Amino acid sequence: MKAVGWTTNGADQYEMVGESELPDFPTPVVITDKRGRSKWTVSIPPDHEFPLEPKQYAEICMQNAEVSKHVQDLHSHMHQGHAGHYGYYHVDPHFMDVAEAEAHGLLPGPKAKTNMKQQSLVGENTDGLIESDVCEKSLTFVMETHDAGLGKTLMMLWTAYGLAQKEGRAFFVDDSRW
Repeated sequence: MKAVGWTTNGADQYEMVGESELPDFPTPVVITDKRGRSKWTVSIPPDHEFPLEPKQYAEICMQNAEVSKHVQDLHSHMHQGHAGHYGYYHVDPHFMDVAEAEAHGLLPGPKAKTNMKQQSLVGENTDGLIESDVCEKSLTFVMETHDAGLGKTLMMLWTAYGLAQKEGRAFFVDDSRW
């Protein structure tokens, strides 16, 4: 059953291409772990501009579904029907977290340049004596919309904040393109 909802776009079709090098653009990729098992993850080149545009995030999400199906088929050695929609907290057994892929040397680590502007942030310790820890889990809300209304943006912001609180995530707002 094909997934139906906001993540689908019937006009877009994706072709999977085998390469020996990582692409120079954000996309899901199929990798082989040290045991020879196929897994999938998301590759975003370390020097790529952050945050991505909303269209890019949406495209990666659509591609993730296709890549996940492909890897599941590789493991089953035959084509199977796929669930139309999984629950919000469904964990794909064939997904490899980016941090794990970096730790195994399958993706480049965070040695990349940053495109963040050097300016003080709200809540930032400016005396430089105490370093902040890296967030283990975070959610960044990117304020970028074609809708001129503030109400819809505030509602989405509040919903994202509630989700971050429920999941114990640090919450950040990026308004650099808003």
